[in-house]
Amino acid sequence: MVNGDGHAGPAGWFRIGAHGLPGLPRRSPGQVTGARLTARSGDRRVRSLMAQLVEGGMLSYWLVRRRQQAARRYLRGRVLDFGCGVGTLAEICDPAGYVGCDTDPRKLEIARRDRPQHRFEIVLPDDERFDTLAALAFIEHVHDPAGYLRRFAGLLNAGGRIVLTTPHPSLEWVHTSGARIGLFSHAAHDEHEELIDRARMQELLAGTGMRVAVYRRFLFGANQLFVLNSGAQGN
Repeated sequence: MVNGDGHAGPAGWFRIGAHGLPGLPRRSPGQVTGARLTARSGDRRVRSLMAQLVEGGMLSYWLVRRRQQAARRYLRGRVLDFGCGVGTLAEICDPAGYVGCDTDPRKLEIARRDRPQHRFEIVLPDDERFDTLAALAFIEHVHDPAGYLRRFAGLLNAGGRIVLTTPHPSLEWVHTSGARIGLFSHAAHDEHEELIDRARMQELLAGTGMRVAVYRRFLFGANQLFVLNSGAQGN
């Protein structure tokens, strides 16, 4: 279930004192409390942003947002955010229908602190199933992408879907050059195992029961969106 965009507005980046700003009306205690809560929420998101910028390149946060924008319309029902990192995708998902999963305890600590209404786990119970499994910028980092795709398919409810984003191999030089000059994450680039195009994805899906239902490229063709389901192959 997807809600609003969850972005922190500029008003969330400062606190308003009990007497207000010069020339503005005084605020009631209730209004001040609300302003402080908004400020705390904004502060958390700023810290989350800074955590990503420290680990990644200067454009890493922008890339995260573009991936979310590409995937957003395909998130439905109960969502598993696989490889959730610090939980930025949670901002556009209903807490009641979202579970984030990651193996990095440090990132999960940030996610839980910044988004206390959402659920984050290192290990999922065996019996949990989802309507959407989102794995953004994940599949290119694993040794056995076919194995992960089979596992993903097994985590879906009937009629469920897998939503992936991954760089396109023809523009690997863009990622390499950007990492060298600090625009993109050095670590993420160095950890690429295999860049997968549409033809290769179709090969990897053999035996999973899944097909490419939606495919498109974004970010000037440098990135790809795959939506996989158990129906007939789409566009």
